[in-house]
Amino acid sequence: MILNVSGRTDIVAFYSDWFIKRYNEGFVDVRNPFNPKLVSRIYFDDVDLILFCTKNPIPILDKLKYIDKPILFHVTLTPYKNDIELNVLSKKTVIEAIKKLSDIVGIDNLVIRYDPIFISDYYSVEYHIRAFDKLCYLLNGYVNKIIVSFIDDYKNVRKNERSLKFRSFTEDDYSLIGENFSKSARSNGMTVQTCFEDRNLVEYGFIKGECISHEAAFKLTGKTYKNWTARKGGKCNCVQLVDIGVYNSCKHFCKYCYANYDEKQVIDNFNNQNQNMNNSMNNQQSYQNQVPNNNNNVNGNNKKSNKTILIVVIVILVLAFLYNSANKSNGGGYTINNQQSGGSTGDSSSYSLYATVSASDLASKNGNNYTEQYINKKVKVTGLVVRIEDGKTSISAPGLKYFTVSCNNESSLSLSNGASVSITGIVKKDTFTRGGYWVMNSCSLE
Repeated sequence: MILNVSGRTDIVAFYSDWFIKRYNEGFVDVRNPFNPKLVSRIYFDDVDLILFCTKNPIPILDKLKYIDKPILFHVTLTPYKNDIELNVLSKKTVIEAIKKLSDIVGIDNLVIRYDPIFISDYYSVEYHIRAFDKLCYLLNGYVNKIIVSFIDDYKNVRKNERSLKFRSFTEDDYSLIGENFSKSARSNGMTVQTCFEDRNLVEYGFIKGECISHEAAFKLTGKTYKNWTARKGGKCNCVQLVDIGVYNSCKHFCKYCYANYDEKQVIDNFNNQNQNMNNSMNNQQSYQNQVPNNNNNVNGNNKKSNKTILIVVIVILVLAFLYNSANKSNGGGYTINNQQSGGSTGDSSSYSLYATVSASDLASKNGNNYTEQYINKKVKVTGLVVRIEDGKTSISAPGLKYFTVSCNNESSLSLSNGASVSITGIVKKDTFTRGGYWVMNSCSLE
């Protein structure tokens, strides 16, 4: 399954500690928002991909290293001020966080949502055109996909209608937004699209696409999924998502939000969640305090424990020796099988090789080939992706951490016993602009 974290609240911004705690414990319980007595348990072993949706990625940036599954981020960044978004961080702070996030998860795993657009006397079409152009300029090289949407008639929107002061869109509005947004995105190496909208603006330069396409999901997981059925009308072709979280619990207090409609309940839910977290930590400390402090018992238990540890260590050493001896004959270590290669520009091809992958057939835009060496470069591992970015090569693999990358003329790739990576290949500098990728279907221990 693909886990949506979350369409009901901003878990990343306000409940990151809770989420990591649930992830470490292996499961999360989800209450049905329409039938609160119905609670489902989701096990993270069944999760193939995690989609994080947030207005503030900062609280989870230093926690992503603990997640050993493929990750996507949708970060909402709009031009509204605190008259509309009462508790959202400054745009400058969020933009800097987006840049850091792009470096961590990769440009292809990060989407910006300019969502929703509404028009008023203050937030005019011209205001949005200027804001969107500035956003594209500031995120050039860190983002390559932006999704926009238009305000919907939610309960919270109706309640805040006097504050929003929005008006209906005209065809001239759609034309100005479509043409200018397309131009700004294109000039900064990005695409812009809608999702689940009556007007997709493709006639003005928008691309037709989904929030999470079946193609993108397959590249990250190697699996196929059904269409998302939560949205009616047949206008959404996104993959099926499983949502977690609780409505009326997001403290951003955006006046256009569909997920909040009772501010008091938001505060109560937030405080209750914090109290539950504190109780959990207090219970753990209370348990630790109940451990007997008898010196004789402790000394006796320590002796037994030391013997047990010694036996375990000896067994591990013997198994490690036998494993290394067996693997000397066949090379040992991790190997990548069933490679697929492709890219947003240039030629693409597929491979089914043992521990090797070729980069020599990638075509550059201007016909000039560049062979460059990057020796002993450390890269962070976050998913089943090998990516070429601006002539540099980075590798990702699940459950593995930091590796040393070498790039030379010959083409081969191997993961040596989970300790280091040697990847070599002809890198054509102008083939991709922070965009190309290879997707590995499997990583196995041979």
